Amino acid sequence: GLHYFVKELAPFAGKRILIVGGGDSAVDWANALAPAADKLTLIHRRDQFRAHEDSVAKMRAAPVDIRTPYELKSIDGDGRVEKATIYHNESKREETLNVDAVLVNIGFNNSLGPIASIAETLRAGPARPQRRPDLEHDPARAEASRVQQNVLVL
Repeated sequence: GLHYFVKELAPFAGKRILIVGGGDSAVDWANALAPAADKLTLIHRRDQFRAHEDSVAKMRAAPVDIRTPYELKSIDGDGRVEKATIYHNESKREETLNVDAVLVNIGFNNSLGPIASIAETLRAGPARPQRRPDLEHDPARAEASRVQQNVLVL
């Protein structure tokens, strides 16, 4: 019952589906699953969707029960998903939906974090060895210094 992505459409055929989210993934899955679902409800925490306008327009024209501004409070069931409690995030009014599946598509952070600095280092290319007059007469120390300068420490 609880899904974060869809591998195949067939397992959702004839099911009561709740989709949580308002971005491209949520809206695209609503459009793909609506024709096969027994009932499809999509909730989003805001009145506006971040998804592409054409996809939102298609969803609004499809048999999708769109609820805004709603959020998911809980999922319940006995060994499988049977119910989901949603709430209106302004009035705090709760409602329980009978569902067979919940598809959660909330947020995708494409920030690279610390990997971004590594990518910058790699884009800059290898460091150029510095000429060190103090090592010119000691070949072993010169080689060790050259190797150390060419090692990228991650």
